[in-house]
Amino acid sequence: MKSIFSIIVPALLVLAIVSSCNTAKTAQREKADQDSVATWWQQRQFVFHATNTQPMNGGSINLTYDYTFEMRNDSIIAWLPYFGRAFVAPTNNTDGGIKFATNNYTIKDEKKEKKMYKMTILPKGLPAFQNTKDVQQIYLSIGNTGYGTVQIQSLNQTPISFYGYISGK
Repeated sequence: MKSIFSIIVPALLVLAIVSSCNTAKTAQREKADQDSVATWWQQRQFVFHATNTQPMNGGSINLTYDYTFEMRNDSIIAWLPYFGRAFVAPTNNTDGGIKFATNNYTIKDEKKEKKMYKMTILPKGLPAFQNTKDVQQIYLSIGNTGYGTVQIQSLNQTPISFYGYISGK
């Protein structure tokens, strides 16, 4: 009986020490990730990678391709799919999705709540050859862990939301 206790007690003690070390490393890693997200957000240098989408009239769709919404300090670039109802069909059948690049935009309101960063982007004067000249507003909501949503409202399409994560540029 003593030999069983002499084996079990040290084994449990080692297991407790190892698990507490992993918890400390995880907490340090999460803090580093939160600092990176804050830096990317303040510098406006990040790429949002969409992993799934939620059209207004439909179920959730997992995305298998790397669709992105990129924000640089002077421009925004969108390369996102569109699933939903369009009130005006594109003249070119290869113009599907939400694809544009512009440096003519304003940020309506930017705020940081407890664990969330939020921003409303109003693109202006998108060229007529781009099919998304009707994008009215883009809402970004990113948690301090790097996961969040991008919601796009258009004049000629029903709203759509994208879920994913951000990374540094």
